[in-house]
Amino acid sequence: MLYRAAQAMAFLEGRTYCTPEDFKPLVVPVFAHRIVVSGSYSFDAEEVGSGGAGDARDRWSVAVPV
Repeated sequence: MLYRAAQAMAFLEGRTYCTPEDFKPLVVPVFAHRIVVSGSYSFDAEEVGSGGAGDARDRWSVAVPV
């Protein structure tokens, strides 16, 4: 699913190939529904930076080298 989304981003930019820059902005939206955290966290996209699930997703997506 992530690869298809990155292909669409590359196509919109006029390229026939994907680069890491196509993937980076898509990691959180594509994987958000697949990440499960403990019941003490609530998911909210606006929650990034408050120590919740959004913050965990962002730290993970930045920490993975491409």
